[in-house]
Amino acid sequence: MIVGRLCYSVDSFRHAAPLSVKVAHLQFPSRVRVARRASRVLGSSTLARLLVLTFSTRLGLLWLVRGYRPISDADQYLQIARNLRDGHGFSLIYPQFYLHATAFRPPIYPALIAAVSFLTGGDMLLAAHLLGISIALAITALTYTVVRRAAGERAALIAGLGFALLPSVAINDVIPLAESTGILPALAVCASLQRKAFVWAGVLAGLGVLTRPSFQISLVMLIVGVLLWTKSARRTLTFAGCALLVMLPWSIRNHVQVGTYQLTTSNGFNAAAIYSPAALAN
Repeated sequence: MIVGRLCYSVDSFRHAAPLSVKVAHLQFPSRVRVARRASRVLGSSTLARLLVLTFSTRLGLLWLVRGYRPISDADQYLQIARNLRDGHGFSLIYPQFYLHATAFRPPIYPALIAAVSFLTGGDMLLAAHLLGISIALAITALTYTVVRRAAGERAALIAGLGFALLPSVAINDVIPLAESTGILPALAVCASLQRKAFVWAGVLAGLGVLTRPSFQISLVMLIVGVLLWTKSARRTLTFAGCALLVMLPWSIRNHVQVGTYQLTTSNGFNAAAIYSPAALAN
């Protein structure tokens, strides 16, 4: 019996497939696949560090500006957000002497502050701080992603470090101003255009105009840029049409409540304050 089993084993080994054939059938990951996985891991760890750096920087700035009391533009944003949360709509006293419907500031930023305040139950300044830090983290992630896709890992790291550390940029995340909030849709538009998602790019561009008045000029430049880049009237019209559809309800609201189709009544305010005859006379 032992001899029979031994002979069977030898015969089975002799008829078995060669080891080289078995190894050839094994599926090893290609170098390209390994490189892609390594790039994802490296990118995710780099982005995580950038997010921690952004968060830490903003916390440090919050400590430096402790005791801050909003004035001027920041105070107006918080007043609009408070009135919106309390059921008075988009209203403000400035520049009149009584509470009235306003289009002096775009709606997105105060609406976001009102939403955060409603959800957290905190005061407006705390809500603005929470929103600012959240937006800063989102901008860091988008900056890294957009630049990495366009120019590689090193450029993305430099861009992410710039946003995380530049004081002139970081301070806008802890003061209730719409500057950083306006950067977010701009980056989101870039990310959408990189993927040739023209509908989403148009929607986000419209939201950008409803966040920062200066985005109105950017929208015109983006429309021209899309036309020159794609050389397609259909894609350009899709992009521009989606942006206009997003802005249209706010324009109609302004006409009904304020008496103008303008998206914001502060257009030209700074120029008039500096270069008008009355300003120059003083």
